[in-house]
Amino acid sequence: MPYVPQRFSTPVVTTPAVTWKRQLPYISPGEYQFAPTGLATSLLVQGANPNGSTNIASLAQVLHRASTWIDDECFFGEVASLAAHVRTESAWTKIKPLGNIDFIANVKPVLEVLGVALGPTPGQQADISPSFAEMISIDDVLIHLPAGFPINVTGPFAPTAWQWNVAQTNGDVYMTVQYVAGFPHTYLTANATAGATTIQVAYTDLGNSEVVGLDAFTVPMELYIRDGANTESVVVTQVQGNILILQSPLQFSHAVPGWPDFIPVTAIPYSIEEATILLTNVLLKTQGYRAMTLPMTPGARPGEEAMGLAGVLGDFHYAMKLIAPYRRVYLR
Repeated sequence: MPYVPQRFSTPVVTTPAVTWKRQLPYISPGEYQFAPTGLATSLLVQGANPNGSTNIASLAQVLHRASTWIDDECFFGEVASLAAHVRTESAWTKIKPLGNIDFIANVKPVLEVLGVALGPTPGQQADISPSFAEMISIDDVLIHLPAGFPINVTGPFAPTAWQWNVAQTNGDVYMTVQYVAGFPHTYLTANATAGATTIQVAYTDLGNSEVVGLDAFTVPMELYIRDGANTESVVVTQVQGNILILQSPLQFSHAVPGWPDFIPVTAIPYSIEEATILLTNVLLKTQGYRAMTLPMTPGARPGEEAMGLAGVLGDFHYAMKLIAPYRRVYLR
């Protein structure tokens, strides 16, 4: 009989990796149907109205699967997304010889650092004083702290209990960072008229009401309203709750379709959108919309033999090339 260790009175709990992640597929059902590289989707559900909500809902589910496939390829199963989201990550980090620290984020692009805590153990961390936030720099996936960071005396672990000393150059420090990473990705929640200088979008609870990855600190930012022939780019200059203030008036009107279709307002790169289309083709053509299977692995992607038989290996390999620049080759 295996030995059973005594239970802790207080269990050790991992830091949550994500407080928000991708809620939408990377493209909408309408985008897929509009794309010349997509497939005909009028008969996904047998007996359903080709233009009805059941058929659209079926396509939306496949788009979610294709988007999840992309996330898995980019982050190797890490709970992460290319869509902007709030992350909380912790790790043991070396203090460099000059007293500085480089924290390697698991997801890019890093848009904002929301908070940092340090300590000699996971249970003995203290917040960095917010007044020194301007000393932090971001370089791709590196969140850089220069030497000599003061510790907030109001934190749970007072600085007198351990010395943040440049002389301690060979020690490890436990570090927790909360940051926003990914490309802003939301959708219209109200019709917009040509000439308007504001649009209304969905929002989350980052800062109570801001669109994830888009707030007073990240504007101005260019986004695209993906609406078929009426697709256009907009520059957001202010975020007021779920209202985005635009630099220039809209060129086109945009009518919100019935859910689960939607009109994306997004910074997701075109290459990721095209990869989503191609992988959706793979899922639809291999074994139908329930086809995301591997032998002995329910829920995984189709195997190459199945893709070859369905004639979609070309779509698969092209999609992998498109997402290659967004893959993380190293996860902490």
